[in-house]
Parts: sequence; C-alpha cells; structure tokens
Amino acid sequence: MRSISLGEAVERVASSVTPDRIPLNSLVLGLEDIVPHLGILNLPAGISEPVGSTKNVFSAGDILFGKLRPTQRKVVVPDLDGYCTSELIVLRPFESHDTWFLWSALRSDSISNQIHGKIVGASLPRISPKQLLSLDIPWPSQDERIEIGRKSKGLLSLRAKMDLVIADINEADHALQASLIQIREGAE
Repeated sequence: MRSISLGEAVERVASSVTPDRIPLNSLVLGLEDIVPHLGILNLPAGISEPVGSTKNVFSAGDILFGKLRPTQRKVVVPDLDGYCTSELIVLRPFESHDTWFLWSALRSDSISNQIHGKIVGASLPRISPKQLLSLDIPWPSQDERIEIGRKSKGLLSLRAKMDLVIADINEADHALQASLIQIREGAE
C-alpha cells in the first residue's frame, strides 16, 4: 500500500486568539478534556470566567492532536467550533472525506511507533508540528479511506452510546445501594 506524509493530507491551522477575544461560554478544550487512546472528548460546559492564555482556534471537523505526551494518542474531531490549548495541534484535512480516516490513522500503533522516534524532552515529552506533519501514513484508495473513516466514526458513536448505558447502570446501582442502606437503617 502506498504511504504519504501527513503533511500531504492536512494543513496545520496556526490561528490563535488572545484571551480577551474569547467570548464567555465558548467551547475551550484542554488536553485534560481528551480521553487518552480513545479519541473521545469529555466535553466541558464552556467557560464561566475569562481564559488566562492565548488559545488556538479550530473549526468543526478539524482534527486536534495532543503534542504533549503524544503517545497517549489524544486525537479528536470536535463537531463544534471552538478554542483549544496550544498543546493541541489543529489539523485540517485537504479533503473533508478523509477526516475520520486520518483520525483513525493518527491513533494507530503504526503512527505511535513513528512518534517514539521523534519525541523531544524527557520530563515533558512532545512532538513538534513539523515532525508530526512528516509522519508516514498509509494511503489506500479514496473509497477505502472513506469506508475506514465511516467505520471509525460508527465505532466512536457506538462507544458514546455504550458510555451512556454504563452511566445509567452506575446511577441505578448507586440508587439501589442507597435503598439498601435505608432498609438496613430502618431495620435497626
């Protein structure tokens, strides 16, 4: 299979904004909002107080890649416009139909193995945007990329549904435990 550099499939979006230009209750993402290895967000409710530092600007459908500790595979595709820490590299695919394929590829073992050789910094390991864009990614046919992307997005959607079910189960379990405590206390 053919491979290309990531930089041949995406552009790095280097647009940033100062804190005074970020509207209150905007979507502002930090590295802590991305679940390692899973490629999903723990979405914050927005901001309730002014942001303290310059943030990168992203658009819905951009790919955000965590450059700090990059082997944690913090890679997400937000479905809303917003702002993010400068520790996230904003990537915009040249072809929108490649977004979910690239999301999947950037989370792969193959990319993680390449990243190991490009990390700098011992206490705060990171990858530079230039090094990230130089990574080799597999590049199947357009139809295959679309199909892989469709399946990847479908699995992510299924994961989100499973998380909701698990949350409901946990809530029911806590309610049951509280009921059992009340019954026991009433019997004493």
